[in-house]
Amino acid sequence: MIEAYSKFTKGILITTAFLIRGGFCYSQTTTCQLNTPNLGIDTTICSNAPITLDAGSQPYGSTYTWSNGDTTQTITVHTSGTYSVLVEDTSGTCTKADTIIITVNPSPTANLGGDTTLCNGGPFIATAGNTPSSSSYLWTPGGETTNVKNIYNSGTYSVKVTNSIGCSATDTINVVIAESPTVSGIITTGSFPNFYFSPNYSLNASHYFWDFGDGNTDTAQNTFHTYAISGSWKAYTVCLTVSNNDCGEDDICTIVTTDANSNSTGIKNLNIEELKLFPNPATQSITIENHSSYKIKNITINNFLGQQVMKIAIKSNKQMIDISNLISGLYQVTIEFEEGTVNRKLEVIK
Repeated sequence: MIEAYSKFTKGILITTAFLIRGGFCYSQTTTCQLNTPNLGIDTTICSNAPITLDAGSQPYGSTYTWSNGDTTQTITVHTSGTYSVLVEDTSGTCTKADTIIITVNPSPTANLGGDTTLCNGGPFIATAGNTPSSSSYLWTPGGETTNVKNIYNSGTYSVKVTNSIGCSATDTINVVIAESPTVSGIITTGSFPNFYFSPNYSLNASHYFWDFGDGNTDTAQNTFHTYAISGSWKAYTVCLTVSNNDCGEDDICTIVTTDANSNSTGIKNLNIEELKLFPNPATQSITIENHSSYKIKNITINNFLGQQVMKIAIKSNKQMIDISNLISGLYQVTIEFEEGTVNRKLEVIK
């Protein structure tokens, strides 16, 4: 005959079994030291915020058996359902269990797209994504509560979308609002063989690359270059490329002539207010307006292959020039004074 007696002592279950055989009594005491797992109360979560269920730390050698087949101390739950765990000690005689019901509600989607750079000004129109009309929104920074936000300044922006049952999602985007670099011409001063070069009316540029046409280059904004003396007349095409890190590049070229016999200088330094060319871009005509003390002799227009397409004598300080015969494209306008030449870039749009 076998009889068993159990009691709790300081939270530990102690079981004693008695075996009576042939007038003798045998006893065996088993102590259950398992901790009762506590999975918590039934819980509702959002689909983008899974919950971790923990059966608790147990004595060495104990095993865990979850209703989903896992055998670890913890599991991560993504779907609705009833989850239970059975903990068993090494003797196989002591087990403890707990059960929890998890309800998973759908979460909204916030999608601002990839990081973006917008050239030539804003705004960048950011949209929180394809969300139900019942959703609410909160943008950071700014605090707007609409589905769409107009972004005018570079920075990091995020939106929090919350649906009607209280689940939310957040997305972040980095936006760069920048301007394309431009350069209108090249200012050249000096005399053969030494010339100073600088950009004329360059905007939004952070990098400069000069090609002097003789195999030499420089990356300074304003530069000085000495050409080799050859004893004969030569023409060099000097090109400047301006760029920035966000919005590409722009370039302009001019021609420098060297005359070993005359030591002639190349050009006079005139700013954009002293010598105006407008409109630019142009379609049918342009106007040259000279406010300097120097007299213009003529104007030459070259395409970007270096081919001369027009040469006009200038008779006054303000003169309109018919360009209706020019096709769409970029042109270099060389304005010749008695003292030298100035170059401007012209864009023709048809």
